[in-house]
Amino acid sequence: LLEGIIEVLDEFYSANLSQDVTRGMRETASRGFYPGGPPPYGYVRVKVQDGSVQRVKLEPDPATAPIVERMFRECLSGKGMIEISRGLNSDGLTTRKNNGWSKTSVNTVLRNEVYTGTLIWGEFTKNHNGGSRLPVIRIDNAWPAIVDRDTFDRAQTKMRKRAPKITHPRVIHSEYILSGLLRCKNCNAAMIGHAVKSGHFFY
Repeated sequence: LLEGIIEVLDEFYSANLSQDVTRGMRETASRGFYPGGPPPYGYVRVKVQDGSVQRVKLEPDPATAPIVERMFRECLSGKGMIEISRGLNSDGLTTRKNNGWSKTSVNTVLRNEVYTGTLIWGEFTKNHNGGSRLPVIRIDNAWPAIVDRDTFDRAQTKMRKRAPKITHPRVIHSEYILSGLLRCKNCNAAMIGHAVKSGHFFY
């Protein structure tokens, strides 16, 4: 009986702790502070004083912010994400985890509104009763932008025009006939193809 009671109490404590953490992060985000986690590529975390508490803001990283600007600039010049990633790799530039750049990692940067100085948090947060999602928190000018809004919007337009849904796949070269068409039903990320057995089989 005691063991059962302890298990229930543990579960109750964990649920309350999770709710408190989520509530705290929402409060932090709603006031324009970075709610936690690794900073996006191109930014660094800086601590600022908020009364008696230190909180986190983002600032452009002098070493990597120019690389983000380069990606947007090359996108607007007409280069595709594969071409952009090849250029970055040939120049010896790596991601935050020191990996080579890929179409997916470049796409992640180019589609992230954080680079306009916008904080967006809570897209996947449900309310405490497990029901509908809580309203998304969106704060403009939460931190210095790396690219302006016009540049970001024009880049999104460029990428939409290159998408196979609008442009026939023959126009944009790819080894996979379904490139740009298959997407994950959970996070909406593009599915990635893999070739095995010296290119005889594709998955």
